Amino acid sequence: MIRRAFALVTLAALALGGLLVEGWRSPADAASLQMCAPSRAGAALGPARWVAPTSGTTYGLNARGCALISSTDNGDAVAAGFVLDAPHGSVVRSGITTSASGNTLVIPAGAVPVGGIVQETSGGTVSGNLKLGTTNGGTQMFNGTMTIPASTAKILSQAHFAITNYTPSSPTTIYVDTTGQFGTGAVSVTIFYAYY
Repeated sequence: MIRRAFALVTLAALALGGLLVEGWRSPADAASLQMCAPSRAGAALGPARWVAPTSGTTYGLNARGCALISSTDNGDAVAAGFVLDAPHGSVVRSGITTSASGNTLVIPAGAVPVGGIVQETSGGTVSGNLKLGTTNGGTQMFNGTMTIPASTAKILSQAHFAITNYTPSSPTTIYVDTTGQFGTGAVSVTIFYAYY
C-alpha cells in the first residue's frame, strides 16, 4: 500500500514537473529553422560546428554544413551567411528509349535517394526491365520489370531502393539502363532525394 502511494505521488510530481518545465519554456525557443552555413571552399566535407556569438550556443553541423538553428540565434546565423535549407530535391532524365551509358542522373553530396517516378512520355506503352545503379549497367539501386501504359507513371518508393554502393561525401551518379528495347515508348526518370 505504501509502495503504491509512493508510486502515485512520484508520478504526480513528475507530471507536475513536466508541466512546470513546459510552462517556463519560451515560445520563441520552440521555433527553429533548418539553416546551412555558407560554402566552405577548400574545406573538407564532413561535420563541423558553429557557435552563435550572442547566445554562445554551439550547433553541430551535418555533412552539408546545416543544423536546426533556434529562432533566438537566427539573426546571428543570417549575419554569418547561413541560408534556409532546402530539405529535398530532384533530378530528371528524359527521353530514355533504350539502354545507353548517357542515361545518367547525379544527386549531390550528402543526399540520399528517397523515391522516384518513371513516366511514359511519348504515347506508347513501355514494357521491359529497368535498372538503376551506381555503375554503368548496375542494379545497386533498383532492378525490376515494369509495364507503363501510354502517358502514365509508376512511383518508386524508398523501399524500392536497395543501395549497396553509395558514397554520401561526394556526388553520386545514378545510371539508368533498360534491358534491350524498352517497348515503343520513351520514359522520363525522376529521382527524389533528401539530405541526411
